[in-house]
Amino acid sequence: MLGRQIAVALRRPLQARLRTQTPTSLCIRTFTQAPQVLAGRPKKAVGEPSKPVKRAPKTTATKNTKASDAAAKKKLAEKKKLAAKKAADAKKKKAKRELTPEEVEKRKARLQKAEVKELKKAVLPIPAESVYKTTNAYAEFIREHADRFKSGMANKMTPAEQQATLSEISRGIASEWKALSSSQHAHYNQLANATKEKSAAAYKRWVESHTVEEISIANTARRALNRLHAAGKIRFKYPLISDERSVKRPMTAWNQYFTSRMGSSDFSNVANNERAGHVSQEWKALDESEKKKFYDLASKDTERYVSEYTAVYGRAPKHVSPQPAA
Repeated sequence: MLGRQIAVALRRPLQARLRTQTPTSLCIRTFTQAPQVLAGRPKKAVGEPSKPVKRAPKTTATKNTKASDAAAKKKLAEKKKLAAKKAADAKKKKAKRELTPEEVEKRKARLQKAEVKELKKAVLPIPAESVYKTTNAYAEFIREHADRFKSGMANKMTPAEQQATLSEISRGIASEWKALSSSQHAHYNQLANATKEKSAAAYKRWVESHTVEEISIANTARRALNRLHAAGKIRFKYPLISDERSVKRPMTAWNQYFTSRMGSSDFSNVANNERAGHVSQEWKALDESEKKKFYDLASKDTERYVSEYTAVYGRAPKHVSPQPAA
């Protein structure tokens, strides 16, 4: 039967056969054709899931490139380090240029300016209202007539005219002062004493508002500035701050003798400068047994200084041994 159907189908034209294919014929064709097997795959793998094929990873030049870059950078860094070392060695070997006299003076001036600046920071400036004012009866009289100086000065005066006017006003005030009675002089003396007491109280309050240590540091800076002033390096002088709490330094044996002899009546008719020369000659002529008394006084004074210094500053002084002076 099947063979007959095939023979009949073959007799028909191709187009007719394509249009009249039946499901039966399709099924027959499907089962009669062998499954196509892909080339390269083994027959036992047909119909089974394919296993992953392990392939060797592709090698690239990335690692080699990175390694070469790192080596190049390291080599460059070593070259730079070597060059820097050579430059430093050359700089050390280079002879130091000597400064010219002008450069030396400029350097000294620069260092001194910096020193003065630091010292001025430590001087502890006194406020104007706390500055101790020294005055007297005549100064109080002039202060009372200060308005006369202001009113007598015209705005358009030349310096010479101003000086002449001030001199004239001063002479007039001096004449008036001389014409005052003794009771009037006493009145201005009382004003001067009251001004000094008030000023001294304000000064003391300001001093005691600082510690003894702060006043000591300020006076050290002021002494240094005064030495520069004496040498003509700076214009102004800085008076030392008077502090009653500060500890009086010990006197040497020579100072003990000098103080005792300067107040002696033996030199009552001798000038001070001549008196000092006589006392110095006497000290040099004394033997050690005669000087022992004054050495003992100096030793006791040193003990006093150490005790007071420790109580005030909370520490022992650095230098406590007075040296005798001839």
